[in-house]
Amino acid sequence: MEMISRVDERRMEWEYRQKEAQKASDAEKSEEAKNPEEPSKSTPSKPSRDEYIPEKKSKDSEAERCVGNTDKVDREIEKLKKKKQELEQKLRTETDEAKAKNLKSKLAQVESELRQKDNDAYRRQHTVFS
Repeated sequence: MEMISRVDERRMEWEYRQKEAQKASDAEKSEEAKNPEEPSKSTPSKPSRDEYIPEKKSKDSEAERCVGNTDKVDREIEKLKKKKQELEQKLRTETDEAKAKNLKSKLAQVESELRQKDNDAYRRQHTVFS
């Protein structure tokens, strides 16, 4: 008995499957030729896994467009910058030490809030999409 390699075995199996598929398609054709009025009773062929089937688009699903808006954040930052300028101006003109100390603490508070809010990460987090 002769030894068959795996390559030969696979080739023989492929050829066998091709012949079987050919026989099946020939049988379908002969049935359709005998009864042309009857629709084919076989199920419709399924698409192969690699075949791309585009989704059907409905009229309602037109491209949606989202727009980001950072105006509210920008106004908030501008407001803090103005407040910082006003506090710095008051601090320069203030002569009373107690009031100056109070203004410095307020200024430090505003500066830390401004540092926290005046960056891209804060803008991205607080962007309003519409």
